[in-house]
Amino acid sequence: MSAFQQLGDQDDPDYPRSSFLQTTYARALPTITERYPNIGVVYLTKIFRGTIHPSALVWMDVDREMATPEESSDISHLLYCFEVYGQIICLFAADGDSASQVLELQEALADYRMRLLRLVGFCTFESLRAWHGAFLTEVIHAGQDKPAEWRQRREGLTKLLTRKQGVPGM
Repeated sequence: MSAFQQLGDQDDPDYPRSSFLQTTYARALPTITERYPNIGVVYLTKIFRGTIHPSALVWMDVDREMATPEESSDISHLLYCFEVYGQIICLFAADGDSASQVLELQEALADYRMRLLRLVGFCTFESLRAWHGAFLTEVIHAGQDKPAEWRQRREGLTKLLTRKQGVPGM
């Protein structure tokens, strides 16, 4: 049995992982690397293990030209990188879950993207980026493949959002 399958063993590096518990990393990886060959395996491993930091999602920009990308500078780049990340977690989830569970995950990710897009109209980009990073951190730790985690409101994070000048209510 591989280290990725020995969940529950505290000596296993994947012991604290809360996502993709039914997924076989080695079986899912070829599909993902074929679809996204420009994303380093180290980032895919971090996504699988739930150790990726939200700021590292800039590496999901499969068209990047810079050796070391800066953090997302606008909403379109943030959403682009998030979309690739979302596709990757769906591909990991597809390895072990039923089609209906993967569809539910895709729907939850779409709901989250719609929430981000709605907030764009009310909040400064800098505060939205901070909120998004904090939200991702909580979801990654709680389980990236769990639709309920993407749908949670996480009201405690709203203090990170700053309203744009001249825009009424959120």
